[in-house]
Amino acid sequence: MSLALKINPVEIPELLHIISCHLSVGDQKACMIVCRKWYNLFQARYWNHIYFNRQGIPHLDKYGHLVRRLTVYRADDKDLLTIAGSCHNVQQLELDFGFNVTSRGPEALAGNVPHIQDLHLRVTYSIKMKHLAFLTHQKRLRKLYIGSPAGCALVSFNWEMLISALQGCPTLSSLHIEGLTSTASWDQAAGKQNASPPPPPPTSIISRWAQRFTSQSCTTPNTSNRLKLPAGSSTKEPWRKFTKDTTTSIPAKIPETLLPRQLDDSKILPALTRLHMTRVHTDSSPDISVGLLFKMTPHLQDLYLNMGYLAYDHAPLCLDTISNNCHQLKSLVFEDLVSNFRTSRAIHDFFERHRPTLRHFKLKNCYSMQYALDLMPQATVAGLERVCFDSTILSHPTIHRFLARCSSLQYFTWTASEAREIPPPNERMDAFVEPWACYETLRHVEQRNCIVDDASYDAFSCRLALMPRLVSLHVSMDDFRRLVASVEASRSYPGHTDGDDQENYTMETIQELTFASIPVAEFSRLLLSRQLSATDVVQMLKIFPHLRKIRYEGRIFPLDQGARDYLQASEANHISILHVSQLPSVL
Repeated sequence: MSLALKINPVEIPELLHIISCHLSVGDQKACMIVCRKWYNLFQARYWNHIYFNRQGIPHLDKYGHLVRRLTVYRADDKDLLTIAGSCHNVQQLELDFGFNVTSRGPEALAGNVPHIQDLHLRVTYSIKMKHLAFLTHQKRLRKLYIGSPAGCALVSFNWEMLISALQGCPTLSSLHIEGLTSTASWDQAAGKQNASPPPPPPTSIISRWAQRFTSQSCTTPNTSNRLKLPAGSSTKEPWRKFTKDTTTSIPAKIPETLLPRQLDDSKILPALTRLHMTRVHTDSSPDISVGLLFKMTPHLQDLYLNMGYLAYDHAPLCLDTISNNCHQLKSLVFEDLVSNFRTSRAIHDFFERHRPTLRHFKLKNCYSMQYALDLMPQATVAGLERVCFDSTILSHPTIHRFLARCSSLQYFTWTASEAREIPPPNERMDAFVEPWACYETLRHVEQRNCIVDDASYDAFSCRLALMPRLVSLHVSMDDFRRLVASVEASRSYPGHTDGDDQENYTMETIQELTFASIPVAEFSRLLLSRQLSATDVVQMLKIFPHLRKIRYEGRIFPLDQGARDYLQASEANHISILHVSQLPSVL
């Protein structure tokens, strides 16, 4: 007992480390001034992630070695030289190159920060030789994001130069390319490596006055025992006088791997297993080797490919290259893939090939793809575990034939952006009595706006009740009310259950119920679907007796005030109601 009293819980380093992970920056600074032990422990957490801004970070030269994750927006040469002289142990770097960056800043950063493993690189206007030369020095790089985020203009680049730079990263395992457009040839891009667009002139009166005031207040810095800054840079940052020049000079020359030459397509990327390509625009030029990237990644396992920005001739080329080289795919996502007279032959050859390792399959905004599911071999369909059709397959017969072959399916998502028209009677869900092969394996089902008529929804809800392992259900508010009505009707008449004659028709295995966001009118700001009332909650607890968690999307709470009061006063107050972004699912 006396030994236990001598151990103070606040002095256990492991416990303090767990506590520091949940503290804000202000709380961490307050804990650092408690005592010397807490100072040494909390300073590592405080300096772990730093946002570098133009105002500067005091004491960066003293504690820069503790920085592991660094975020820099609109960086110029002065910022890059400061980071290169202080933060030598950065492992995760989010870097946004400004339009006036020369080759000096990236070269100093590449030579003095050699431990980067996760690089998030955003570029303005175009990807030049200085950006790709920075990539060739990252020999420990594992994750790379390059391009411009959604909502920004496309960035011009050259396919051959990018692939040649990626060949200099032997440990790269994840690549995300977004917001790029292919333009110049290799020779033209190499000749313009030092050309950068001039900064846009200020347009407003305030910006012109601020630029005039800054240029008059700048003085020439004393370069002795300081960081060597570019000529004409501002020195109104007194904290910089404590920063020493510890950078290593790198010769300003183009790496040999980026010189204009015949690209060696036999040199593969052995460690690359994850590739995401979104908003990558290509023209119809035959010189653009889009399929070369897939030819050099034979060990690819996770592929996300957006076909909407590719040229008509490049979409079938990518499909053929993936079919002939990528034989280890485990996750496959196609977006904006359209079947027409140019792509039908490539789609037919791609989907009829057996893929024994494929487990996750998703089609998003793909049109005229009903026949592709019937082309997939039975062995490939039987091994699928996650399937998602987002605004792609709306035919009930096609979905029924597909689910009748999926014997290992665990997660099924079937959604549409808006409600479709009522199909003919012979094409509805209630017209089929053949059981699905995934009754014993399904654990999560999401369905929105794909089943319109009540008869098809009754048949769909009856099939859900036959799934003994179904734990999670994701529906819209209107579909939930139709589900409640169909279940109440099936209690009196146990039809559509494939021979099952249960008197009570409940879904006892459901533990989590997720509601889609409630739509709101654009002008009147009125709810297009009402919230759940106390009566709806009573029916919900009868149908789902083991419900533990209610999750919702959007900004509107799914329960009205009467339903909240009922849950708090009843025995069902153990049910937690939270947003989808707060806690993970029970799955």
